[in-house]
Amino acid sequence: MKKRKDIFGRKIDLTTEERKSLQAVVSFTITILWALRFRDSYVAHVLLKCISLICSKIFKLIKTLWDICILTAIPYLVFKLSIYLQNIANPFI
Repeated sequence: MKKRKDIFGRKIDLTTEERKSLQAVVSFTITILWALRFRDSYVAHVLLKCISLICSKIFKLIKTLWDICILTAIPYLVFKLSIYLQNIANPFI
């Protein structure tokens, strides 16, 4: 693990996955800034369209996963509530 410093100068440990995700975020940000700087060119216009399409697909996927998460959590919460109500009705002595 490499020692990195955060914005306040504290040393932090980053795992390989964290480094890769941080690198992806930085690359994405640099790409956006580059595209905004040269937004009048055709290549940047196509690049911005691709990025917006990718972001919309990611947000749709997150929404779908969130809906699935809620749907799977409802039976679990009902089960926990029923156990809680049973314990209130018949407390352990």
